[in-house]
This record gives sequence, C-alpha cells and structure tokens, in this order.
Amino acid sequence: MTNTAAIGIAAIAKIITGYTVVPICHQLGYLFQHKRNVGNLTTTIQDLNLVEKRIQELVACATRNGDEIHEETKEWLKKVDEITKQAETFLEDEIHAKIGCCSVRELLFLNLVPRYRLSKKANKMSISAVTIKEEAKSDNISYRPHLRSDFTNRSYIEFESRKEIVTEIMAALEDGNVRMIGVHGLPGIGKTTLVKEISARTLDKKLFSDSVLVTVSNIPDVEQIQKAIAERLDLKLDKETIPERALLLQNRLKLEKKFLVILDDVWNELKLEDVGIVFRGDEKGCKILLTSRFERVLSTKMGVDKIFQVGLLEEAEALNWFNHLVAKSVEKESEFLHLGTKIVNECACLPIAIETIAGTLKDRELPFWRTAWRQLQRLHLEIVDVKVLPKDLFSGKTLEQYKIAIGCELTSQLIENSSRCLELSLYENRPFQEHGLEMLLESTQILALNGIGFIGVDNIVYELDKAGFPELKLFQLKNNRMVHCLINSMEQNHPCSVFGSLEILHLSNLKNLEKICDGELTKTKESRLRIIEVQNCDRLQNLLPFSISKLEEKEIRNCNMMEEIIVSHEEGDNSKEVIGNFPKLCFLRLIKVPRLKSFCSKLNTANTSEKGKQPVDVDPVMTLFSGKLVFVPILKELELSNCNDLTRIWDHQILPSCSSSFLNLRKLLVKDCGSLEYLFSSAMATSFVQLRFLEIRGCGAMKEILRNSEKMDKMSFPKLDFLQIYGLRHLEAFSSEIYIDFPVLTTLSIRYCPEFTTFVSKSEVEKLPCLFNEQVAFPSLQSVTIRGMNKSKIIANNADVFGNLEEVEVRNCNNLMKIFTSSMQRSLRSLRRLDISSCEMVEEVFEIQTSSVEEITQDTVPSQLISLSLSRLRKLEYVWGKDPRGTLTFTHLEDVAVFDCPSLKSIFPLSIAKGLLKLRNLHLSHCGIQQIVEAVGTNAPVPPEFVFPQLQEMNLTHLENLVCFYPGLHTSSWPSLTSLIVEKCDKVKVLASELSSFQENHVLHYHDSSPIQQPLIFTKLELSKCNLEKIWDGELQPNSRSFRKLTSLHVECCGFLKYLFSSAEAANFEQLCALEIKDCMMMEEIMSKNEKVDEVQFNKLSRLNLKNLPNLISFSSEVFVEFPLLTEISINNEDCPKFKTFVSKLEGKD
Repeated sequence: MTNTAAIGIAAIAKIITGYTVVPICHQLGYLFQHKRNVGNLTTTIQDLNLVEKRIQELVACATRNGDEIHEETKEWLKKVDEITKQAETFLEDEIHAKIGCCSVRELLFLNLVPRYRLSKKANKMSISAVTIKEEAKSDNISYRPHLRSDFTNRSYIEFESRKEIVTEIMAALEDGNVRMIGVHGLPGIGKTTLVKEISARTLDKKLFSDSVLVTVSNIPDVEQIQKAIAERLDLKLDKETIPERALLLQNRLKLEKKFLVILDDVWNELKLEDVGIVFRGDEKGCKILLTSRFERVLSTKMGVDKIFQVGLLEEAEALNWFNHLVAKSVEKESEFLHLGTKIVNECACLPIAIETIAGTLKDRELPFWRTAWRQLQRLHLEIVDVKVLPKDLFSGKTLEQYKIAIGCELTSQLIENSSRCLELSLYENRPFQEHGLEMLLESTQILALNGIGFIGVDNIVYELDKAGFPELKLFQLKNNRMVHCLINSMEQNHPCSVFGSLEILHLSNLKNLEKICDGELTKTKESRLRIIEVQNCDRLQNLLPFSISKLEEKEIRNCNMMEEIIVSHEEGDNSKEVIGNFPKLCFLRLIKVPRLKSFCSKLNTANTSEKGKQPVDVDPVMTLFSGKLVFVPILKELELSNCNDLTRIWDHQILPSCSSSFLNLRKLLVKDCGSLEYLFSSAMATSFVQLRFLEIRGCGAMKEILRNSEKMDKMSFPKLDFLQIYGLRHLEAFSSEIYIDFPVLTTLSIRYCPEFTTFVSKSEVEKLPCLFNEQVAFPSLQSVTIRGMNKSKIIANNADVFGNLEEVEVRNCNNLMKIFTSSMQRSLRSLRRLDISSCEMVEEVFEIQTSSVEEITQDTVPSQLISLSLSRLRKLEYVWGKDPRGTLTFTHLEDVAVFDCPSLKSIFPLSIAKGLLKLRNLHLSHCGIQQIVEAVGTNAPVPPEFVFPQLQEMNLTHLENLVCFYPGLHTSSWPSLTSLIVEKCDKVKVLASELSSFQENHVLHYHDSSPIQQPLIFTKLELSKCNLEKIWDGELQPNSRSFRKLTSLHVECCGFLKYLFSSAEAANFEQLCALEIKDCMMMEEIMSKNEKVDEVQFNKLSRLNLKNLPNLISFSSEVFVEFPLLTEISINNEDCPKFKTFVSKLEGKD
C-alpha cells in the first residue's frame, strides 16, 4: 500500500515538474476531464460528419449538373476524411478503452500518464474538428466550366466535289484581311452541314478559341440571336431592351481574341450592330461566317468579303452516297440499283433529299421502292432565289403531281385544291427555257405569275404555251407593266380556243393591259370559267368578247378606263339578241370603275373597217343592265361602288327579260355613284321579291331611291330585312305618292341626308314635316337609327307605322322638335333602348296628353324601355311632357343617363318615379335640373314614398341648380345603393343619411311619427366640389346599419365643411379601408366628438391621405382613436400648416 502511494505521488510530481510553465489547474484538467474530452470528440466528429454529408450531397448534385467542384471544397473533404479516420482509430484503441473505465484508486496510482496523454489528444482532435467544421462552405462549392463548342460529325461525308470549297473557306478564315465570309446555295444542299464541319476543323487547328452557330431564318428574332451568342460567351444579359443587350454583347466580344460567329440561314439584311456583333479593327482573329439561300443577300445587303457557292453533288458521287446509305438493300438484286439510279435523278442530286429518301428505303422491300419512286414524281419545291436555280432542273422529268414555287413561296390558297401547281415570280429574261419549265407549263393546273419580266408584251399564251394551257384551271397574273394582252388570236398557228379548262382567272396590277384578247376569238366550245377577278388594270376598256354560261362570280376593281364588261363583235344588226347571258352568275362586284356605263354592248362589224366599228345604239341613255342585252336570272348579290359615270342601273321601262333577271337578287349595295339620280323604278322594284339587304351610300346626285314612274298606288318589299341610307346629301325622300310596306324589315338606318324630309312624300305640303307618315309601314321594325337630318319636325305621327320597335337612336337632327307624339304610345310597348343626342330643337321626348279624368282611365301602356340616354339637347324642357298618371309606365327602366340639357328642370314625373323598381344606374350631369322628381301640382294628402330596390350607382355632377331630390315631404328607400358621386352641386347643403332622402328644408326628418330607417349600402362614396355644410346630419346613431359596407371615402373641394363626421357616425365605418380628404378650406378636424361615443376604432383603415387642409388642427379632439391596420399615412406640413397633433386635449388614456 505504501509503495503504491509512493509511485502515484512520484508520477504526479513528475507531471507537475514537467509543466511548470503551464497553469497547474489546466494540466490537471486533462486527468480529471478525460471522459468529457473523449465524449466531446465523439460528438464533434458526429457533427462534422453531418456537415460532410450535406456537402457531399451538394457535390453530387453539382456533378450531375455538369459543374466542376472547387479545389478548396475537395481539400476540405480530404481534411474531414483524415480527421474522421484519426478519431475512429483513437476511439477504438484498447488502452484508451481500459483507461476510460478505471476506478478512482486506479486513476491516482496506476494510469495517470496515459490518461493525461489520451485526454489531451482527444481535446486537440476536437478542436481540429471544430475548426474544419467552421471552414465548411455550402453556398459556393462548384462552378460551371466553359465548354467549347463541339461540331464534330462522325457521319460527315467528304465529297470529292466539295473538297475544293472547304479548302478555300478554311483559307479565307485564316486570312487576317477577311472578316466576313458567305456561303450560299439551294435549300437542302448542305450549307449548314458544311459550315459545321469547317467550324470543327478550325477549332481542332486552334484557329479560334470557340465558335457559335445561330439560325437566323426568314423572320429574325434578334433577342434569341443575342441570347444564343451570350450563352456561348457565358454572358448574362440582364438588360431588358435589345439595344442595351446589344451593348453588353458588343463589350463582351471585345474581350475575345479568336472567336467565330456563324449566322445560318440569313434571308435578308441583318444589321449586326443591332445584335451587338461588332469587332474592332484590331480584332483580326474574330470572324463571321454566314450562310444564305440568296447570293444577293450576302453580296449586297450583308457586304461579305468573300462568297462561296455550294453546288449540287455530281451524279456519280450522289449515286455512290445513296448506295452507301442503303448498302444492304442494293446488294440484293440489280433492280434495286436500277430504281436507285432513277430515285437519285428525281432527287436532283440534293443531299437532303437523297439522305431523307435513303433513310426511308433502307431495309425495305422492292415494292416499297417502286412506290417511293412514283411518289418522287410528286414534287413539292420552293426556290426563292432564282440565281441558285440549277440548269435543266426539270428537264426529262415526268411529274404526275407537283407544287413548285420559283422566286417566291407557295401561296397557300392557290395550292389547296390542285395536284399540279406552278408559281413563278421572275424578273430575269427567259430563265424558264434553260430549266425545263416548258413541260410543266403545258400540264399545270394552277399557274401564278408575279412580275414575269421575261414574258413578251404581245401574247402571254403564245410566249408560254402555244397549246393554250389546255389543263389550266386557275390562272393568276399580277404586277407587270409590259403585258398588253393575254391572248393574241391573230398569231399564226395559234388555236382558236385557249384556256379550255380554265375555271378561275385573277388579274391584278397590270398597268398596260388593254385587252384580254387582241382580235376575234372564236367561241368553239362552252367555257368552264366560274370566277373572274380583275384589279388595278388602268388601261383595260372591256373584259370579255362574249358571255360565259358557267360564270358564277365576277369582281372588277380599280379599272379606270373600263366602259363595258362585254363587247360583242357581231355581223349584221342583231340588236334584239341577248348577248350578256349569264345563267349561273350569282355574285357581281364592280368597284371603282369610274367610266363604266354599260354591262355589255355590241360592235357592228358588217361592211366596216376595223377603225369604223361602232357600238350599236341600243338606248340613247346608257343603262348598266339593258333588258335587251343582259340576262342574269339567279344573280344574288350586286355591289356597285365609285362608278361615277353611271347614270342609270336599269331601264326606265322594265322589259320582261329584265324583270326575270333579278328575281333572285338578295343583296344590293350601291356606293359613291355620283351620277345616279334614282336607284330603280317602281316597276323594276316589283322584281325584288327576294331582296333582303339594301344599302345606298354617298350617291351625291340621288334625289329619291324609288322613282314612281308608273304612278303605282302601293308596293311592297316582302323580304327586305336591312335598309341603310347614308350620306345622300340631295336625297329628299325614299319615294313619292305611293304607299310602301316593309313587312319584315327589322333594321333601318338613315344617316347624314340633310335634305331628307319624309320617307314617302305627298303632293300637299305638311305643316309639321313628319319623317314617317301614314304612307309607309314597318310592322316588324326593331331598330331605327336617324342621324344628320335637318328637315323633319317629328319622327312619326301614326301608331301604325311601327309595331315591334326595340331600339331608337336619333342624333344631330337640328330641326326635330318631338321624338314620340302622344298618338305613338302604343308603339312603345316593345321599346328597350332610346338614345337621343345633339338635337338642338327637341323640347320633349314623350308627348303626353291627359287633360281629364276620363282620359286617365284609359288602358295602361306598359313600356319595356330598359336604357334611356339623353345628351346635348339644349332646348329639352321635359322628358315626359306631362305626368302620364298611369297611362304609360316604365317599370323595366334600368339605366338613365342625361347629359348637357341646360333647359331641363326635372327628370321624372311623380308617377314614373314611383314605378322605377328596376332602376340600377342614374347618371345626371351638366343639366339645369332643380329637382330629380317633379312635384305634384297640389299638396298630396299622404307624402309619396319612393322605393328604388335595385339602384346601385347614382352620379350627380355639375348640377348647379339642383336643390333637392323631391321638393316636398316624402320617404325614400335605396337598399342596394353602393356608389354615390356628387360633384359641383353647389345648392345642395345636406346629404341626408338616416332615411336617404333630400328634403325641402335640407334637414332630415319624417312626417310620420314612426319612421322606418332605411340604411344606405355604399361601398364607395365620392364628394367633389359641393358647397355642403354637412354630409351627415348628426342623427346617425352608433351601431346603425348605415354605411357598414363603406370601404372608400373621398371628399374633395367641399369648402364649407368644418368636420367630416362625428364619432357616433364613425362607429359605423366598420369596413372603411381608404380615407382621402383634399382641398376643404374650412375643415378644422376630421372627426368631431359625440357625447355618446368617446372611443372609436377604425379596424380596417389602411390608408389615410390629408392634403391641402389649411385650417386642419387635428384628426379629432377628446376622442380616443385606434388604427390597428394603418400602413400608409400622408400629411404634408405645407398643405396642413395648423396640424399639430393627431388627437388633441385627450387625458386619461395611455
């Protein structure tokens, strides 16, 4: 025992003497805190491992995204691994384990030195682990590496015919004096593949540090181009506008020494500076490589330094490549080789065509190859640039179907219903001869020619197809200044009949076209032509030499010299023969043909020279449709516009042939024909039994539409549904001395006919000119619009004129005095909308005659009127001339708007106002109104009650004479009112609130001893420019339902208000969110104190704006106010100089 103690004491003494420089207590701590230090090490390593796990997850995620890991992160993970292994080894040591579980006796006498060392080591490792943990960075562990473009194409075939161009382009890219290089060729010829291969080679040779390829296309998207280049440069474009992004890109490109920009598929000029592709003069290592279908774009518009053309493959290499792609199939038998040769020829040695068809044919059987070859004879091809058109492209081809566009893109509407379509837009001299187009012209079904500078001036048919286009169904010719005629029938060896299968003919913008046919064209067989459209052919005098039986639609526009449509060359005097026979013509439009006089005429060629041919004098006054010459039995639509020389459309005396010609006419539109004095005669009008639509516009000389030349007593338009008369400045009447019935007419519009007095005029002069008198009837009329007519005094004086009238609009009729006379009350049963505006002389809208008790007992007429709008009626005194007292009701009225009627004293008579149960909106502005409801003549025994259960909006603005709602004792109810705007109503002093009525003495009270309080339900209240002394009268009690839903209150320019509301009234503003008071010069406080309420909470108020209140002292005085949600408050010291405290003289509140 003694020896053991001695050994322990000696060991302690050794430790103490060995560390005399260190505080004794610190060194002894390692002995007594061994277990704690080891436990701390375990915990620290566990925490470190958790952090390591999180970092490892981030590293794995970044690696999956293609990011590189920062070296410091790798080093940190390495440190963690090392300290973790050291700790694990330390904690697993057997000696350490024994020491950790020894007794106190053993601690003192047996394991002091190992225990001390192990404890110290554990502490040191813990400190290292904590330090490593603190060095962890999880926010930036990786970075996105710059990846160089890789255009490597292992399947690229280096054709022998293209080695030279590749070498030349590579040399140009190495040339320091060349900045921009262009490559052009046919679409599908391999331009993109070629420049990608060149880019890959330049990167391998380190000519450039990197390159980018961007597709431009025919509609360049500059923003996308900028984005593609910026991504390759690792540039973040954080600007919104294209010019700002261009500047960023330009500055970034300045940092590049060797960079290649490839702009693929450039169609038109692209301003590189707008994109941001600008290299300085000393940046000779940066280049731009462009590809385009069009050589002129590269040379003229882009200004490249060197241009290279990619041509077609040689036939041998094209065939070898095809055989390589379908190698296994070709090995089977010789017929595969034979079909393969044919297929390659049909592909015109275009690489994309060969590769596509080869991919389809690979590993397929022989029947599939035969089908593919037949389908290749159905060519769909667009060659926009004629200069890249290969020679003999179509020679030797037997195409069954084709849709080919040369010099343009295929027009979709031309190719929908055709198997053989050819569209040419050419300005070169005869390019079709060297490319094999003649055979296509002979067989084409649709031919569209645009420009066609190669065509001769005499004869299109002779120049293009001597056979006369036997299979052509649609022919379109436009934009040519050289063509004089389409057909020259006097050419030798020319067929007598051309365009034998033609169904549709379009001619447009042919400035020198004089004739369709020069000479006499023999009509050998029936024509199939169905549709003719001719536009902008200024020198064309007539269209056809004979009628066409199958013609269905004809349209002629902007032909300034045309006088006739058909001129027939007939021998002898056959003037009685109908030559304009169009039995299937349904649609005829003649627009802007100013010299047109007649639809057809004859030239008598008997015994006359060519110069002596003269039209047969059929009628001394030329008519468009002569019954002697024209027959159009199923014509449905006729439109005539800007035919200024046309004096008559139909014969004055109707002929049987003419009468039967227009029995199926449904639509007639005549516009801007300045020489017409009338439209048709009464006899001719009897033919219009199917007419549904009639519109006459801008015919300045027209005095009447229907001329009653036969002195008929009565006539009808049995199916006319729509009639519009517009801008006939000399029109006096529709007709005269005849009764006209429009049994199914629903829409009638008469606009800007200042001389129009009455619809059907009579011989005797009327004292009060009436627009619609007893000579006309519209039993089905629903909508009538009248504008700009200054002769009529009243609209109608006969209840039988209208039957089902629903909408009436009257504007700018300055002589009109009354809208509806008393005799028309029965016609108002169906009226739903009434709009009267800018009629200077109108004094009343509804004339009411009730002068005796007997008359009041007559049947009530319930009107369906929903909307009433009156504006700019300077002399309007009454809306209703008198109170109808039940004879006429307006219970369906929903919207009333009255504007700028300074002579109007009131809006509603008493009986009308009491029946407005559906009124939703009432807008009154700039009127002389003194009261909204007119008072009864004598004091009523019982005060009237006004109930407006549906009224939601009421706007009263600029009513400077308004005193009250109703000038007498009354009650009113407005349960749905959500918006009230009062502005510039200076004579209204108090806005009543408790019972929602305007009273005679401006103080709210009820005559009845037991009033029923009716709350207002506003969500928004605006008061502006009102000389109010109070808004509420002080009677509004706390917890009243009034104004509980008010969310917004705006008061402006109310100069006599000293306060806005009392504390009792404010207690009701439970939903108030916004409060704004401006320009109220007398206001001293916002809320005054009510004895009953000394504490107010504005629980929803979030915005408070006080502006230009020079006398405002405080928000309130002696009232405790809370604003729990107030987030925005605006009070300007300059605008509110006296405002010192929010709540003044408040004591006893914390």
